[in-house]
Amino acid sequence: MQNQLLGCLVSVIVGAIAGNVTGTLFTKLSLGMLGNSAAGVIGGAIGGIVLGAALGPTGIAGWLGYVLGAIAGSILAILLVRLVMPEK
Repeated sequence: MQNQLLGCLVSVIVGAIAGNVTGTLFTKLSLGMLGNSAAGVIGGAIGGIVLGAALGPTGIAGWLGYVLGAIAGSILAILLVRLVMPEK
């Protein structure tokens, strides 16, 4: 239980960082600093939980799942937001 909670926290933090990195690398996808962070947190939490559970909650595979899931989830969340809300 404690390992999963810590993994979720890592996913949220990595998601926020990955969201901002994604916004910096792909300027047309950028939602602004706060928007990138919010989309990254939401996508990172969902992706980290899903991939962390798929790889198992123990050992390095669990942590790798949380981190990779957070990165992938945050990028996908920003892409989805951009599809739904195109630039003005």
